[in-house]
Amino acid sequence: MTLNQVLNRIKSIALAHKQVRNFYSGLVTDFTTEKTTRYPSVFLQDNGGNISIAGQATILNYRMFFLDLVNVSDDSKQNEQDVQSDMLSIAMDIIAEMNMGIFDDWRVSTDNNLQLVVENDNDMQAGCIVDISIRIKFTQNTCQVPTEI
Repeated sequence: MTLNQVLNRIKSIALAHKQVRNFYSGLVTDFTTEKTTRYPSVFLQDNGGNISIAGQATILNYRMFFLDLVNVSDDSKQNEQDVQSDMLSIAMDIIAEMNMGIFDDWRVSTDNNLQLVVENDNDMQAGCIVDISIRIKFTQNTCQVPTEI
C-alpha cells in the first residue's frame, strides 16, 4: 500500500460520514485560515513515521482534527461542549471505520491520544484532535527496485 493510497482511503472514509462536509490534508495553519472551509470538517496533518526492517512495517503517524463552528451566544460554554461532544462522536465513528476488518492491508493504532480543543482563529471552532498511526506492510521486495545493483 502506498502513501497516496493511505491518504485517499482516509479521505474517502472521512467524506463518506454523513456529518462531515470537508476534508483537508496539509499544514494546520492553511486549514485554520482558509475562508472557504465548510464545517464540520476533518483535517489531517502528517506527523512523520518510521520504517521498521525488523517489524516489516512502515508506520505513518497523523494528527486528525475534527472541528465544527461554535455558535457564540450567551451560553457559549455549553455550545463549545456540545460541539466537542458531536465531533468526538464523529472521530470515534471514523476511527471505527478505519479499523474495519475489510481493510486487511493496514492496521490502525489501538490506542490513540485524544485532546479536546477550542480554537479562536477567524471563527470560533471546537472539537477534538486524535493522534493516530497507520501500519502498512514493508516487504523489502528488492525485485521491484529500479536499480542496476
